[in-house]
Amino acid sequence: ISLPQQVLDSACPRTGVKPHYIRNLIRPLWLTRSDNKVDVLVGNPPWLAFSKMTPAMQDRYRAMAKEKKLLSGRGVAGRDLSTLFVARAAELYLREGGAYAFVMPHGVLSRQSHAAFRTGSWSSREASLHARFATSWDLDDITTGFPMSSCVIRGHKAAASHALPNTTQAWHGRLPRGGDVPWDEAASRVTTTTAMVADTSAAPAAQESPYRARFRQGGILVPRMALLVTPNRHTGPFGTGAGRVAVESLRVAQEKEPYKSMPSLSGTVERNYVREVHLGETIAPYRALTARTGVLPLADDHILTPDEVDDHDGLSRWWADVESAWETGRKPSETKPLLERFDYHQQISRQLPLAPHRVVYSKAGTTLAAARLENSNAVIDHNLYWTATESVEEGRYLVAILNSATLLRRVQPLQTKGLLGPRHFDKYVFHIPFSTYDPGSDKHRRLVDLAAQAEDVAARLDLEGITSTKARAKIRVSLTVAGLTDQIEAAVEEILPRITP
Repeated sequence: ISLPQQVLDSACPRTGVKPHYIRNLIRPLWLTRSDNKVDVLVGNPPWLAFSKMTPAMQDRYRAMAKEKKLLSGRGVAGRDLSTLFVARAAELYLREGGAYAFVMPHGVLSRQSHAAFRTGSWSSREASLHARFATSWDLDDITTGFPMSSCVIRGHKAAASHALPNTTQAWHGRLPRGGDVPWDEAASRVTTTTAMVADTSAAPAAQESPYRARFRQGGILVPRMALLVTPNRHTGPFGTGAGRVAVESLRVAQEKEPYKSMPSLSGTVERNYVREVHLGETIAPYRALTARTGVLPLADDHILTPDEVDDHDGLSRWWADVESAWETGRKPSETKPLLERFDYHQQISRQLPLAPHRVVYSKAGTTLAAARLENSNAVIDHNLYWTATESVEEGRYLVAILNSATLLRRVQPLQTKGLLGPRHFDKYVFHIPFSTYDPGSDKHRRLVDLAAQAEDVAARLDLEGITSTKARAKIRVSLTVAGLTDQIEAAVEEILPRITP
C-alpha cells in the first residue's frame, strides 16, 4: 500500500513514529474495504488457550466468540484463540467465494470445544458469515516443526455453510531439519492417506458404553500443601492426645507458586478427619498403590458445615490455617472459601458415603491404569475417574477392559494430543460402547477370572520404594511373563464391539 510521502514526512518527525509502523496500522484497515478484500487467506493464527489469556483478553474473547456462535455446550472450557482469529479474518479480509487455509491446533478437527467452529456457520446479528469447509489435512504423523500436533483447515467463504467433512487427508513422513525443507526435497518422503476424523463432539448415546453415565471425576483437592499431609514426628514429650494425629503439609517438587513458597502447615487433628486419598499416581494396573493422606472435613455421609468444623478443636485450628493459605494464594476470580470451593460440581459429596466396591482409572497418561478399591475409606482426587460397582466381579470386568491395550488402541484417536502425544483419557474410553457386566455371559465370566489372576500377580509384587511409573511397568511385565496379557487382550477383543465408520 503506497501512502503519500508527504503524509509520512509530516507525521513522523512530530510523533517519532516510524513510517513502517504507520503502514502496518493502515494496511489491515485498508483491506477491510469491500473493493480491497483478498482472494486467498493463508496463515498460522495465534494458538492461545483461554486459560492462558489475561482476564481482560478472556472477557473480550468471550464476547466476540459468543457473537460468532463459537461458544456452544460448556462455555469457554478448552477454547482457543485460533478459531476466533480465523472467523474474524475471514469476515474482515476475505471476499465472497475467496479461499482460506490455516495451520491450526490438532484438536480443532475433533474436540468438543471446537464443535461450533466446525459447522462453518459464524454469522452474528449484524453480519452473515458462512464457511464452506473442504477436506482438512491431519498433520499428526508428519514432521512439521511445530511443538504441538497440528492440522490444516481449508475452504471458501460462501453464501451457505458446509461443515468440516468427517474424512481427512492424513500426511505421513519424517523430514530433516524439523520440516523446514523445500517441497521438491520433501515430496519423496511424504505420503498421504484418507482417514476418518475421530469427532468426539456428538456421539449418540446409543454409540456409548452405558458406563459413561456412571463414572464421575474425583474431587479437586488443591492446594495440595494444605489438604495433603504427612505424619509429623516432632510431637513433643506429651504426644498428641488420644484420638489425634500430628500432621504437617506434604511437600512435593511439582508444587507451583504461590503455594510453593508458603511455609508448611502443622498441627494435631482428630483422627476421624485424617483420610486416605488416591491420586493419579497411586493407581497401577490391577492394584492400588500406597495412598496419600489428607485432612478433609468429611463425615461419613456429608461435608461438614463451618459450625460442625468449629465443634472439633484440632480440625478447626487446622482448617483456619488452610483457609488462610487459600485466601493468600487463590486467584482473584475465586471468591468462595475453600470449604465451599473444594466440592466443585459435587465431586466430593457425590463420593459419600463411600461405596464398598469401586473402580478407579487414571485421567491422563500414555497408558491407562485401572484398579479396584474394596472396603477403602479413600477419597478420590480429580486425576482419577471412579464408579461404584455392584460386585467384585463387575469391578474385575471393568478393570480388565480399562487396562487393556485393545481398548487403548481404539481410544487413542479420540484423545487430545500434546507435546508427548495422546494424553487425556477422560470419558473417551466410553466412546467404545462395551456393555455392562452380565454374569450370565461366558465371555464376561472368563474375563473376570483372568482379572482375578492379574490382581493376584500384581498383589504379590514388592513395589515399595519405586516410582509409580516403574511400579506400573513392573506389573505389566509380570503379567506378560505369567502369560496373562495375551489371554486378557484376546478376551477383551471378543467383548468390545466392532466399530465401523
